[in-house]
Amino acid sequence: MKKPEIENLKAQMAGWVLNSYQKGLALDEYYKLIDWVNHLESNQKEITDTLIETYAYLDGIGGFVRSEIETILKKQGVDI
Repeated sequence: MKKPEIENLKAQMAGWVLNSYQKGLALDEYYKLIDWVNHLESNQKEITDTLIETYAYLDGIGGFVRSEIETILKKQGVDI
């Protein structure tokens, strides 16, 4: 999913005078932006969950890979 265009939304938020068509586009852009953010959050949670599961598995056997995953999780703000 690619980042949505939000030019009309930015114009409306900046206080520009928009016609009815542009206001409709701005509203559509708002909902597309919300969907995009939800998509990103969903993917982030999926990736983090996978890394946590992998970390838990590797915690028993130790090693370099475990420490690399730990570093990635810490960079993402996940407490382990």
